[in-house]
Order: sequence, then structure tokens, then C-alpha cells
Amino acid sequence: MSNIELPESSEITVEALRASRRAVITRAEVATLLEVDPRTVTRLIDDGVIFAIRTKCTVRIPLERFLSMFEPYGGAEADGPLVALAA
Repeated sequence: MSNIELPESSEITVEALRASRRAVITRAEVATLLEVDPRTVTRLIDDGVIFAIRTKCTVRIPLERFLSMFEPYGGAEADGPLVALAA
């Protein structure tokens, strides 16, 4: 299902997501990117930290909205690890 070409190590990167032409990504892809269990992603969705679209039996995360989490807040320059990922 994934249109992202992944390296052999199956790493999903912010750069690969930005280069993709997809509108949504899966909970499993977010979990891989964040290096957490998919249940943690579900908890973040339930807590409103990550926005997701739920249908009967699927959960999809809008790609642009998810990637915006990796941008410096308010356009300020930041030196944190998320900026390093987004660069």
C-alpha cells in the first residue's frame, strides 16, 4: 500500500514523506517514524496530539498536517531535534 520507497532498513524519514505524493499515512508508518509502538500512536491520536481521520475500520493521518508537527512553532528558529529531522 505504501508509495514511499523505503531503504532496506525500512526506515521512514521526514524527507521521504515530504517527497512522497501521498495525502495520508498509516498509524504504522507514524509509529515507525517516531520509533514507538503503534499503540502509542493510537494514544496520541486519542489525546488529540496527532490528528487522524477515522473510518469504520481504518485510521489515516493527513500527511501535511502530520509533517507540520516537525516545523518550528511560530516560524521561530529552533535548534531542537525535530528541526534536525525536518532539515
